[in-house]
Amino acid sequence: MRNMNIQEPAESCRSGGTESCRSEGKSQKSRGCRTEKKDPSEEEKKKKKKLGNKVQQLEEQLSKLKQEREALEKHLSKPEVYGDPKTFQENLQKFNELEEKMKLVNSDWEKSFEELSGME
Repeated sequence: MRNMNIQEPAESCRSGGTESCRSEGKSQKSRGCRTEKKDPSEEEKKKKKKLGNKVQQLEEQLSKLKQEREALEKHLSKPEVYGDPKTFQENLQKFNELEEKMKLVNSDWEKSFEELSGME
């Protein structure tokens, strides 16, 4: 007599398919499924490339922000700007907001760069 409490792996699991195990809500390991694992070095390569792209994008963003800051500094140094308190305050506020954004982007860049350096 066959014990009904013991479950046998689905046919598709034994043949390498995983859909049956997923659809039945069973873990692949407990159902005897063969799982396809990627090469760890392949995963690391992908992560490294993604992180490298992020570092590059952050560097480009920092470069643009620095250019904006330089332009705003020049603007703030004009007599017609610093001679008018309202105009000066408005531009000074923009400058301070830009500085804060640069700090955040730079912090993100430092973290990403350190993580990338640790992967090499």
